[in-house]
Amino acid sequence: MRLILKPKKEKPIIQNHPWVFSGAIDRIEGDPQDGDIVDVLGSAGNFLARGYLNRKSQITVRILTRDNREEIDESFFRRRIINAINYRRNVLDLNKYEAYRLIHDAADLLPGIIVDKYSDYLVVQILTL
Repeated sequence: MRLILKPKKEKPIIQNHPWVFSGAIDRIEGDPQDGDIVDVLGSAGNFLARGYLNRKSQITVRILTRDNREEIDESFFRRRIINAINYRRNVLDLNKYEAYRLIHDAADLLPGIIVDKYSDYLVVQILTL
């Protein structure tokens, strides 16, 4: 399933913007349902990114990867979560804190997911479809 951008709308994606807005879309090929993974292509058909679709939002695609070889599956999410945790371990001495943000949305390349740790509890916010 492919989403093709209008001419001259590729620049934000090339510059690592994490979203595709509805106004940038020329057409959607295939029959993806909201929540499905789609490839985002430039107007010339070049691969730009892969993300999940939500036509009910002005942010129609939230980008998960810019690597056309990377599959979006359980191991993808496992890697991203481990990377987020390891980043915090490297930056913070986590033993010093009772509360901190473990996963922070697009900053950890997990758009729409926030996880906060409060002592022995995790609070998960899923802010997208």
